This record gives sequence, structure tokens and C-alpha cells, in this order.
Amino acid sequence: MRVSVVVAVFDPGPHLSALLDSLRAQTLDPAEFEAVLVDDGSTDGTAAVLDAAAEEDSRFRVIHTPNSGWPGRPRNIGIDAARGDFVFIADHDDHLHPEALQRLTDFAIEHGSDVVAGRVVGVGRNAPTRIFERTLIDAQEDPALLMTSLTPQKLYRRAFLVEERIRFPEGPRRLEDHLFVTKAYLRARRVSVYADAPIYYFVLRDDGRNASRRPVEWRGYFANAAEAIAVVDAEAPDEATRVAMRARWLRVEAIGRLRGARFLGQADRAGLLAATGWLLREHYPGAEVDRLGPVDRLIGRLLLDGRAEDVVAVATWETSVRLAAAVEAVEAAGGALRVRIRLEQVADPFPLTDLPDGGPDRGELERTLRLPEDATAEAELRRSGGAPVALRVEQRIVGGVLEAAAVLDPARAAEVAEGRWLLRARVPEAAVRAPGTLGAPAELPGPTRVGPRRITPSVDRSGRLVLAVERAGLGPALRRVARRVRSGLRRHRRR
Repeated sequence: MRVSVVVAVFDPGPHLSALLDSLRAQTLDPAEFEAVLVDDGSTDGTAAVLDAAAEEDSRFRVIHTPNSGWPGRPRNIGIDAARGDFVFIADHDDHLHPEALQRLTDFAIEHGSDVVAGRVVGVGRNAPTRIFERTLIDAQEDPALLMTSLTPQKLYRRAFLVEERIRFPEGPRRLEDHLFVTKAYLRARRVSVYADAPIYYFVLRDDGRNASRRPVEWRGYFANAAEAIAVVDAEAPDEATRVAMRARWLRVEAIGRLRGARFLGQADRAGLLAATGWLLREHYPGAEVDRLGPVDRLIGRLLLDGRAEDVVAVATWETSVRLAAAVEAVEAAGGALRVRIRLEQVADPFPLTDLPDGGPDRGELERTLRLPEDATAEAELRRSGGAPVALRVEQRIVGGVLEAAAVLDPARAAEVAEGRWLLRARVPEAAVRAPGTLGAPAELPGPTRVGPRRITPSVDRSGRLVLAVERAGLGPALRRVARRVRSGLRRHRRR
């Protein structure tokens, strides 16, 4: 048998059906795989659902076990019971692409991989993207990239897990998957990334009961992170790999949780600050903090100095960062309408006067507001009840300020229905990605013909730029006459 899909199951309710259906739909030969479904003491009738599924489909094996409170123990039971050459770990509220098992096992067999991370897709939730930009046979060559994916939903060679005694920690605890996956990354002869097609779908449940959304006790959370860090310290093959892998918990789990609105929305700010401060003081020397970007480095240095209130002040300042967009001119030329826009990031005055030793200086912090050199502007026309129309954008960046021209040419104008349209612009690389509706400059051109449309720029009561779109050729008065004539002809025919 090629592969066993191991699933820890506890009170999934109706969300289990998508996973079961995706397993039934697998293109891999039915004789080549099984699903080991370990019910961890469900209380919602799931046990009977699983038993019925196994009765109908011999590929499903069900194991019932008393509740352990977390996925680690049922996953271990499933791994121990698995008969396949490979094991794939799945969650009960997600699902697989129909070709997932065929593609992953073919790839692992061809390349001799002990671990294969297949491309994941988020459904209502975030999922890693950078690691899945391309397929990698030897992903261990970029340990920092590997560490962007520490969830266990991957393919593992079963003999490798047995030989290396890699299992999940059992009982209620956070980051059990980090410990499992980190050991697998460090001990595998080959870790690969398969990105040629979607493999697995991470699903946000509509009842909010994903395990990752439960309240967190931060001191325990970071104590668990420290266990994974200790594995890296003990088993990393060289210093460069060790530093690259350790940076994940420093940058994402610790300091990343103290940034901007994400931190200010935390229910237990004090607990989070205390726990992250402990992690840095115990496990991260200043040299590792100093490798971070300016704002992360500032927060790290404030934590090391015990300046919790200043961390809150920095997060509050981050929420003031915004994309300022101004229309500098609206021009009609060459049969097109061009709207010249200036886009830049701005913020309230920086709140700290006493910056910590080893942190960024004020100039570095101010430069973080500059848009990156590879930033791109996007512009679109929008109106109530209609689909947006994207415009071609010409641009250049000067000193972190993006100077752009949104162009409505004849070809695109044909897609714009009659009505009143607002122009919106955004910069995906900016700290604030939401599009902004644009105001109008002091001077506007008169009505302009753009292909089959007549465009009249104006200003509404809120000071926003409005483009009134009409069919070209007839003026408003003549169009009203034409409508009356057509209406009269229709009434005449009905008689």
C-alpha cells in the first residue's frame, strides 16, 4: 500500500463531510491508500458517522479512543496503525485535492523524498504562499523558506518516522506541530516542496471552532516554542542553518504578534508582552535581534530592555500608517483620459524620543514609510452595484513616493457602462493595502470622448473625483429626444 491518510477527529460536526468526500474522490488506485480516522472521544455523533463511512468504504479504518484534549495522541495512534509506505497528516475540517495522493506519492517515489510539502490553499484563512512559488526537490538548501511552513499537513515516508522516532507531543499543548515538523526537517535525508498543483485546502470553519482559534496561554505557548528551538540548537547541521531556522520563532511567533493592530487587539496584552520578553531574554541574544528589520529590531530591543509600555506605543504608531493618495491632474490627450496620482505612506509623529541602544535610529524608522522600489500601483473604476474596471497604470518611484498615471483608453472605455464612477487606487506592497477613493484636483478638463464613451470629470459633495460616463455621439438633450421617439414607436406598435 502506498499511503495512509491519518486524521485526528474530534467533534467536527458537518465539516467532516468535505474531508471524507475528498478522500473518496482520490484518483489514486483505491487499493493503494487508506484513511486511518482516529476518533478522539467525539461527543457530537461523529463516532457513528465514521463507523458508517467505514462500513460503506473499505479504504476507511476507524479507531476509537478516549478524549485526549488535543490532536497529538490520535495522530500518533494513526501513525502507529498506518500500513502505507507514506503517511499524510490531514485535519478533520480541511480537504484534499482529488489528485493529491497520486501527485505527492509519485513525486516522493521519483525523488526519494522523506518529506514532501504539497501546495496548500487557504479557504477563508491565510496559507503560506512564498514556499509554494515553485517546486523544490532539495528544499533544505533554503531553511528559512522551509520554516515558513510548520503545519504538519505533509507527506512523510513512514519508515523514516519510525526510524527517527518522530511523534507528536501528547495532551493539550500549543505548537505540537512545530516540534514534529522541525524534527522531520532536520532529520530527513531529503525534504521537497511540490508546487505544481494544489494539494490541500486549509478551511476556516464558520463556527469559529478551529483549534488554532482557541484562547492562548502565552507563557505555555512560548515554553513550547522553546522546545522546538532547543531541537534546532541541538540538531542543525551548521550555524547558518541554525540561525535561519531559529529566526522563525523570533520574527513570526514572538515579535510578529506585537505589531500594530494585531497586538492592540489582543485580549491578554500583558501576558503576551511578558511571555515574548521571557523568550527573547532566555533564547535570543542581541545579535539575532539585530538581524531583523528596523521596526522588528526596535521592538526586540525594547523587549530586551523591559520597556513594555513603549512596545504598546510603537504598535499604536503603526496603526497610524496610511496610504495617502492625491490626484494631481486629470488630462485628456491622444483620445485617452489620464489621471495623475501621487501615492505615499504617511504616519503620525513617532512617539519615542529615547530609542534603545542597538535599535534603529530615527532615520531608519522614517525610511520604513517609503514605498519599496518594486511597489506597484493599481487603479480601478468603481460604482455601486457594478463590477470594478481595472485601468492601465504607468508609474515611477522617486524617493519612496509613487507617481502614477491611471489611463482610461478607448479599448477599456468600451467596458465602462454608463453612470457615475469613482476612481480608487492601492499599492499591494504598502503597509495598508486597502484601496482609497481619490479626491479631485483644483482644475478638471471638460467632457472628453474616449472611444465609444463621453467622460465628464466632476467633484461630488465629499470632494471625490467622479467620472460621469455616457455614450458618445449624442448630447444629453438629443439622447432624451431619441428615448422619447423610441418609446413612442413601441407604443404605436402595441396598438
